[in-house]
Amino acid sequence: MNTMERQAGLVIRHEPLGEQHPYEVLPWERNPRYPASGEAVTLGFAIAGSKRAGSAWCEWWEEGNAIPQHARGILKDSDEVNDYWQVVLPAFEGKETIHYRLVARNEEEQVQTGEFMFVVRKWVAVKSVFSLEAISDGWVASLMTDQADLWVRLTVKISESGTVDFCFAREREPGNTGGVHPSFRIGKGEIQIRFYERAFGMEIAFSKEQAPLKCEAVWLLIDGDGAVAHYRLEFNSAEDEAFFGFGERFNALDQRGNCLINHLFAQYLHQGERSYIPIPFFISSHIYGFWLDTAQWAKFDLAAGKPDRWLVEGEAEGSALRFKVFFQDDPYAIVKAFTDITGKPALPPPWVFGLWMSSNDWNSQQEVLRQLDLSQKNQILSTVLVIEAWSDESTYYIWNGAQFLHKPSDQSYQFTDFSFPRNGYWPNLREMVQKVHAAGSHVVLWQIPVLKLGNPDEHSDETQSRQDREYAISKEYVVHRADGTPHFIEGHMPWFAGSSLLDFTNPEARRWWFEKRAYLLDELGIDGFKTDGGEHIWDTQTVFSNGEQGRTGINHYPLWYESSYRRFLDEHRRGLTKCRDDRVLFSRAGYTGIQQYSCHWAGDEGSTWDAFRATLRAMLNVGLGGISFIGWDIAGFAGEIPASELYLRAAAFSVFCPIMQFHSDVNARRIPSRDRTPWNIQERTGDLTVIPTFRSLTNLRMNLLPYLLAEAWKSSQTGIPLMRALPLAFPDDPDCRKYPYQYLFGDALMVAPVINEGEKEIPIYLPHGEWQDIWERKLYRGPREIQRKVPMDRIAVFQRKRSILPLNLGEEGCLGSFVGNSTDSYRHLFLRIFPDKEEKYPLYSGADGTVHWIHYAVHDLEKRMEIDLPEVADGIQIELIGVRAFEVSTAHGILKESQNTAGELGEGAWKYVPSKQSTQIRIPARRNYTQIRISY
Repeated sequence: MNTMERQAGLVIRHEPLGEQHPYEVLPWERNPRYPASGEAVTLGFAIAGSKRAGSAWCEWWEEGNAIPQHARGILKDSDEVNDYWQVVLPAFEGKETIHYRLVARNEEEQVQTGEFMFVVRKWVAVKSVFSLEAISDGWVASLMTDQADLWVRLTVKISESGTVDFCFAREREPGNTGGVHPSFRIGKGEIQIRFYERAFGMEIAFSKEQAPLKCEAVWLLIDGDGAVAHYRLEFNSAEDEAFFGFGERFNALDQRGNCLINHLFAQYLHQGERSYIPIPFFISSHIYGFWLDTAQWAKFDLAAGKPDRWLVEGEAEGSALRFKVFFQDDPYAIVKAFTDITGKPALPPPWVFGLWMSSNDWNSQQEVLRQLDLSQKNQILSTVLVIEAWSDESTYYIWNGAQFLHKPSDQSYQFTDFSFPRNGYWPNLREMVQKVHAAGSHVVLWQIPVLKLGNPDEHSDETQSRQDREYAISKEYVVHRADGTPHFIEGHMPWFAGSSLLDFTNPEARRWWFEKRAYLLDELGIDGFKTDGGEHIWDTQTVFSNGEQGRTGINHYPLWYESSYRRFLDEHRRGLTKCRDDRVLFSRAGYTGIQQYSCHWAGDEGSTWDAFRATLRAMLNVGLGGISFIGWDIAGFAGEIPASELYLRAAAFSVFCPIMQFHSDVNARRIPSRDRTPWNIQERTGDLTVIPTFRSLTNLRMNLLPYLLAEAWKSSQTGIPLMRALPLAFPDDPDCRKYPYQYLFGDALMVAPVINEGEKEIPIYLPHGEWQDIWERKLYRGPREIQRKVPMDRIAVFQRKRSILPLNLGEEGCLGSFVGNSTDSYRHLFLRIFPDKEEKYPLYSGADGTVHWIHYAVHDLEKRMEIDLPEVADGIQIELIGVRAFEVSTAHGILKESQNTAGELGEGAWKYVPSKQSTQIRIPARRNYTQIRISY
C-alpha cells in the first residue's frame, strides 16, 4: 500500500506496457499489452488527487473513423494516494488501429491523458499445402493461409540420428508452382511425414509402438506492419500422454493440464510455474522430445485449454519459427541427442561432491573460522565453504573493511593495495584461506552482475562503486535501453532496483570487470564463485553490445554472464589436475546450454515440506534439459529454521543429490541464529539426534564418493543427468507416474525420500527387475509396491541388478563409516556388483582425472563369471550380490575361502555371507593378476 499523502489536483497515470513484468500486470497497464484479434482489452489507470474522481471513462476511436466511442470506467481499488480504475474495450477482429485517451472528473475539474494507440494483431490460419518438393538436404512445402497475400514456407530436414528439423517462415509468394508431391508423403527410414490433402495438417509416424504425432493446425499472428509476430501450433494429445521437462519447474513433474511460459524470472519463494532456468524442451511419455529452438518468449499449453491438444506459441525470429522433434528408442537417448546439440554438462572438480557449508550471516574471518572449527569438532567435514557476505556490498570485489587509496576506475587493485585492520572483518585473509584449504575445504565467493545504485540507509563508503558505475556508463559497458540511455533494473524487481547491469557481450566490459577480480584468484587462491542473479531484465527493448535486444537477451543473459565467469576461471586456471578445471562456478539462473559453464542450485525456498517437494520436482525436471550438477539449500534457506524432522529428512535426500549444501538467508547476525548448520539446528530445536544423524549422513555422502565421481563423469559424456525421474527411466511402466518423488540416482541406485511430515513408513514402488535394499540387504523382484520403515537416520535406497556400486568405506566396512573429506584418495575401495550378463563401469580418479574400467561377464550355462579388475593401486573388496560362489580363482591359482563369515576378510581370500546374500572377495593392492573367475 502507498503511504504518501494525496496531492491537489487530479492526475491520471497510465503506462500501456508498464514494467513488462512477465507474469503480473500493474494496475496502470494495458492488458494485454499487445492486443490480438478476439481479445478484450483492459485499460488500467491510477488517479491521484486530494479530491477523488467521481467518474472516469475512456474515449476511443478506430483510425479512419473520427467518431469517438465511450467506455465507462470502474473503480477497482484504492490506497492512500491512488484510486485504481479499469476500462474494458471490446474484442477486435484484427488489424484495426485504435486510439484512446482516458478522462477523469470530480466536482471541481476534469482532466484527460494524452493520446495512446495500439494496432490489433490478427491471427491467420494456415489453410493447405500448395506445393511440396525435395531439396538437397530435405523438403520444402509452400503453405496457403486465409490471407491471400500471405504464404508460409515450411522446411523439413530429417537427420540419420532421428532428429527432425522444422522451420516455418513467411514468404511473399509460393516457392514453386510444381504442384504437390503426389503421395503427400516425405520421410527417411522409420520417420515418415504425411501432409493432409485438404485442410492443413501433418502426421509424423516414427514408431510402430507409438501413435503418430499429428500437427492439427498452424496459426500466424500478424503485426500492424504485416510482419509475423507469433506462430501457434496445435498437436494432438492422447489422454494418457504426459509431458516432462521445460527446465527448472517447481509445480509438477508431469505438466499435463498446465500452461508454462518460457521466460527467465527470479521468484523469491513459492516459485510455482515460474522458473530461474526455463528451457523450451520436453519429453513426452509417447517417446519423443520437442525443442523450440528460441531464446524468446514462448508459451506451452499442455492440454490445459483443450483436453486433446497441446499447443506451443512462440515469437517469430525474423519471420521464422524453428523447432526440432527428437525420435529415439527411449528418453535417455532423447536427452543424449538434445545435449549433443546444446552441450554436455561440464565436469566440476571432485571436491564439489562433498558437503558444502554456507550462511549469509558469516560476514567475518572470525565467524568463518569459528564455523570451520565447529564442523571439525563435530566431525562433519565440508569440502566447500561459501562466503556470501564477504564484500563491501557495493563493489562486490573489495573485501568489507579493507583500507586503501582509491584508484581511478580504469585501474585495478592488487591484493597488496589493501590493508586490513587487526580488529576488522578480515584481518588476515591469506591465513584464513590457508586454514580452510588445510581442513580439506575450498573457498567460494558470492558475485552479482550489477553496478549497484547506492543506498544511504546502508551507511557505507560508496565512493569506489559510484565512480565505477559512472565510468561503466560512460564507456557503454552496461545494458542499454532502446533510446540509448542506460537500462536500470525495474522498481518492482525483488532486489537491486535502479542499479545498472553489466553487458557481458561487450569484450571490453568483460575485461574491465574481471581485471578487478583477478587478485582473488591469483593472489588469494579463491576456489570459485557463486554467481547469483542474472534474472534482472524485463524490458524486451533493452539493447546489448552484440546487437541482441531484450526479446532474446532476457533469457540469454545468464548464458553470457556465467560463460564469462567460466572463461575468467579458465584463463586463471591453476592446472593442478586433468579435470576440466580446479575451480567451480555455482549459479542460480540459466537457459538452454547453461550446463556447459556452471553448476547450479535450485533457487530461494522456504523451510517447509511443500518447498521440499517443489524443489525435488524442479531438480528432476531441469535434469532433462542437460543440467546435471545441481543442489539446493537443505530444508530451505529463508525465514525461521526448519523443525529437526524436516531438516534431517531433507539432509538424507541431499546425500543423493548431485550437490549437498546447507545455507541460510541473511538474519543480520541477530540472536537466535537462523543458520542451517546441524549444530545450530540441534541447539535451536533441542533435538540431540541432529548432529549424530547429520554426521552419519555426511559420512554416507563421502562413502558414495567413488560412485558420485564415476556417475558425474558419465553424465559429462552423455548428458544424462544424475537425478532421473522414474517415468523417464522406465517409460514402459505407467505405474511409475504414481511415484513422482522417487528417482534414480545414477545407473545403480533408486532413491525414495520421505517427503511428508510424520511419516515413519512409506510405500515404495520397485519397477521391473531385481533390487537390493542397500541397508537391510534384502532382495526384491519388481514390479511391485512394498512398505518400508524409514528411521530418521536412513533414506530408502535400492541397488538395481546389472549395476556396479563403488564405495569408499571406513574401518568398519559399512555405510555411514567415517572416511574424512579427501576427494583424492579412498580409505577402502569396495565394489558392490549386482551382476547380470555383462557390464563395464568406469572408476574416475579424483587425484588426476584418469578413468579406469572394471568389467564383468556372466556365463549362466557354465555357472561362472569373470571380473576384469581396474588398474588401480588400491586394494579392492568386491561383493557379488545374489551370487553363492563355491570357488574363486585367478590365473595363478585358487583363492582361499574363509569360513569366518562375521569377521574381517583377509587379503586374497573370499567368503559367502548369508545375511547379505552375497559373496565377498578381497583383492590385495599388490597383485600379479588382472582377472578373477568365480564359479557358482
